[in-house]
Amino acid sequence: MSTQTLFVLSNILGGLAVLGGYYWGITSFSEYREALWGGVHGALRTILTVSMLFSALGYLLFCYVSLFRDGLVNFNEVSNLGSYTVVMLVAIFLTSAALWMPSTIYYLKTQNSIWWIVSIASLWVTALALLALLYISASADIDSIGVVTKYLAIAGLASITFHCLVFDAVIWVILFHK
Repeated sequence: MSTQTLFVLSNILGGLAVLGGYYWGITSFSEYREALWGGVHGALRTILTVSMLFSALGYLLFCYVSLFRDGLVNFNEVSNLGSYTVVMLVAIFLTSAALWMPSTIYYLKTQNSIWWIVSIASLWVTALALLALLYISASADIDSIGVVTKYLAIAGLASITFHCLVFDAVIWVILFHK
């Protein structure tokens, strides 16, 4: 199977897992909707919500560059790990992102600290996988991918990486128990 096909499948299946987990969590456990925000309130919640939208658009921009502007081929050439590096990182990113909602809900339901650890770990794995994708994209050869194309991918990944690393893995975690 080609890396492009695997990239598409990883994004479709992973995206459905993330969105499905959110749908399941919000519809099946509506009593935890507010608790899932942790200690995020007011203007910060608005900023996070807007950031979520820009993050999603940023990731879609990266996907566009990867699929339609030869980004996938060029990004994989940067890595010493082989031609499936980007696909593996995408799969890790989306799998760990899909774990956040269920693990946080189970933590809220049971107060079992293992679910809190899984929740935090999922946020950090998500952020680190995105950081690795950002590094690979930033390391791509400008001559083979084009300046504008490269910076579109970097801007898209930077947006979602910042959100997942700073807002989710750091700020949300710090504010959750306050």
